[in-house]
Amino acid sequence: MSEFWHNLFTLGPFIPHGHCYLWKPGLVWLHVMSDSLIALAYYSIPITLVYFVRQRQDVPFDWIFLMFSAFIVACGTTHVMEVWTLWYPTYWLSGLLKAITALVSVYTAMALVPLVPKAIALPSPAQLEATNQELRQQITQRQQVENALQLVNEELETRVKNRTLELAQINEELKTEIAERKRVESELRTSEARFRAIFNSAAVGIAQVDTDGRWLLVNQKLCDIVGYTSEELQSRTFQDITYPDDLDPDLEYVHRILAGEIQTYSMDKRYIRKNSSLVWINLTGSLVREPNGKPKYFIAVIQDINERKRSQDIQLKMQERLQTLSSKLIEAQEVERRRLAHELHDEIGQALTAVKINLQTLQHSSNVNKTELPLQESIDIVEVSLQQVRSLSLDLRPSLLDDLGLVVALRWYIDRQTQRAGIIGEFVSKPLKTKLSPNLETTCFRIVQEALTNIVRHAKAQRVTVELWQQETQLHLIIRDDGIGFDVYAAREKATKGESLGLLGMEERVLLIGGQIEMKSVHQHGTEIHAILPLCEN
Repeated sequence: MSEFWHNLFTLGPFIPHGHCYLWKPGLVWLHVMSDSLIALAYYSIPITLVYFVRQRQDVPFDWIFLMFSAFIVACGTTHVMEVWTLWYPTYWLSGLLKAITALVSVYTAMALVPLVPKAIALPSPAQLEATNQELRQQITQRQQVENALQLVNEELETRVKNRTLELAQINEELKTEIAERKRVESELRTSEARFRAIFNSAAVGIAQVDTDGRWLLVNQKLCDIVGYTSEELQSRTFQDITYPDDLDPDLEYVHRILAGEIQTYSMDKRYIRKNSSLVWINLTGSLVREPNGKPKYFIAVIQDINERKRSQDIQLKMQERLQTLSSKLIEAQEVERRRLAHELHDEIGQALTAVKINLQTLQHSSNVNKTELPLQESIDIVEVSLQQVRSLSLDLRPSLLDDLGLVVALRWYIDRQTQRAGIIGEFVSKPLKTKLSPNLETTCFRIVQEALTNIVRHAKAQRVTVELWQQETQLHLIIRDDGIGFDVYAAREKATKGESLGLLGMEERVLLIGGQIEMKSVHQHGTEIHAILPLCEN
């Protein structure tokens, strides 16, 4: 029950009815005056009716006049609430009064229906009408005078009250606005002080740059980077201190961000310092716009990366040097292999062949039967040694590679290795339109050699396929097997630790000639190595 009365008189979350009229004075006062006059008229009518009933004690059905008085008073009260809710949104109370008015009006209407026949049956209607007319005129005249006086009085009171409320409201609004303005000013001062502190003590250069390139505001770190004072920078543009080779890319970013194509950009560029030396910086730029979208100024964050660039240059030179050394090392290995293969084949092989021939001659010319067995064993040992020397010579560098080219050498090597391992080998080669350089042929042969060696040792494969073809300016080499596969990532990790030099050697050879190699391996589903090598070496 207490909540009902609280909701009845509380303003709640509602807004005054005057907001619907946008607080336009003419419209508000039109409704105020109209509702006030209607209420006054409604209140005056019951007074007249009550007065009439009290003066005419003999009037039949006097209670109906009281009902009409209550109905009219309720109607007048609803109009008063219309004025009240313009400023105070007690809509629950207004609705309750309308509900009471509805009940009284419905009851009055229902009570009036059975009285109509009785009223029609009243005697001397002409006399009563004449009397009522006279009384009505007197009441009307008196009521007019009272209403005029009351209207003037109420109008004056309303004006004084409204003016007082307006002044009080204006005063409160002024106090609130002053307090809010002081709070905002205090926050602005605090924010500005915080921004100044961050701006001046930042470890990177920060600047505001006009859309035409003029420095508007710079911090001390930026001055330290370029060697200019704040005043000297503000008399220049960023174009003035940008190294000419780096200016066009920077301006391209500026045009794109002004056109709305990008929001921010970042780039490495060089500034010309006051002492004419160059300094590498990383620039991050963003654009601040007006509320209407018009460009206002750029925010630039500048970081000194001179040391980082110097380290990168040193690292790049070291990398180039390591690549050169690696290339020289591989070249020296191939030269040494070629020399060893030549010596094994031409010198040691020839020497063993001569020993074999001598032993065979001695065996045929000897008449002593006891020496036949040791001679035959010596011949067999020399034969085995000769085969091993030839095999070692071919493994080091087959002469087919130098004499007949890559395709013939690969076909011979794949057949030889797969027959030894007892697996099926297949070599597919499309005609090559371009003659391969010796370095490229050697690289391809070594990749196949290392891959087949690993397949024979570890893959447990039943079939190996090698494909070689040319596509425009690239040479494609693919080696597939149906073995057990391996973990490529783990193998690369071992290679970086020096535990899998074969894999590292393949990748190093491909990278040295500017190619790329891709390895795919699935457990129990085999491995595929795909090398893409440029036909024109840099």
